[in-house]
Order: sequence, then structure tokens, then C-alpha cells
Amino acid sequence: MVIIRGKNYYPHDIEHNFSTARYSLENSACAVFSLLGVEDKLIIVQEMRRELRKKIEGDEIISITRQAVILNNEITPHDIVLSMPGKLLETSSCKVMRTALRTQYIDKELERQLG
Repeated sequence: MVIIRGKNYYPHDIEHNFSTARYSLENSACAVFSLLGVEDKLIIVQEMRRELRKKIEGDEIISITRQAVILNNEITPHDIVLSMPGKLLETSSCKVMRTALRTQYIDKELERQLG
């Protein structure tokens, strides 16, 4: 569950909204989580497929992702991290490990391609 300004969101709902944006990120791993504090912050970690990196700049993917989340969820992401393929932590059943990614993000251990 992602909590922003006291409202609960399901991570997969937010992830679905930007995975179907202008440039398909559908087959790429992604994770959404929040950082709670004085101000709740939405963080998005998006794997950027190799073939997509050849077609579009990372800044444009970040912009498209940000716009899709704002439009569909009325939330402004605090940070969008683009990651190299295969770098997001997953379980043996290929589910993204959001809690572990949040810890990596907080500890500044999350490998960024851009963002």
C-alpha cells in the first residue's frame, strides 16, 4: 500500500497507469513506493528496456511517466528512477521487491541509469 497525503493507493494501480503510457513500458519491471515523513513522497523505479533506450531519451520517459501519474492518480511523483534491465530486485516468482527497493533508495544504493 502506498500512502500519500493520508490517502491509500495500490502500487499496481499506479504502475499500470504509466506502463500503458505513450511509450509502452509494459514488459519492464517497475515499482512504486512511498517515503513517509513530514511530507509523503511517491517514488517510482522503472526498468528501461534496451530496445526502448535506443528509441527515446530517458528524460522523455521520466516526463511521460510523471504526466501519466499526475493525470490518472492526481499525485506528483517526488522522484523517478530509471534502472538498467535486470537490476530491480525480484522474488523467485518475478515479483518486484518494493520494500527492498525502498531500502536501497533510502540508503542511496539503487543503481540509476538516469533520473
